[in-house]
Amino acid sequence: MKGMSCYLCGAIPEEEELTVDHIPPQGLSPLSSNSDFLLLPAHKSCKNKYSGQEEKFIAYLAYVCRGTGNASADAAWAAAERGFILACVLWCNSQASNFARQPS
Repeated sequence: MKGMSCYLCGAIPEEEELTVDHIPPQGLSPLSSNSDFLLLPAHKSCKNKYSGQEEKFIAYLAYVCRGTGNASADAAWAAAERGFILACVLWCNSQASNFARQPS
């Protein structure tokens, strides 16, 4: 994909900034192989700019479709739950260390 323009901004990424993006997002169907997705060139920075929105969208769809018998939806929901739990643990740890630094 070297020399191809970023599908998000249109500029041609330098080799160290070049990455590929899965369309639709791979998190929507985590059990699918790469061959099931369109792979498009992108700048790492452009791709990262939208990753938070993508994660929220995937979590919403996974929540709505969980328990419907769709294995990909169930796998996406399980991954989203793990992400929520990890985020909560990291936040709690940061709050605990902030509390420990306060003078008594």
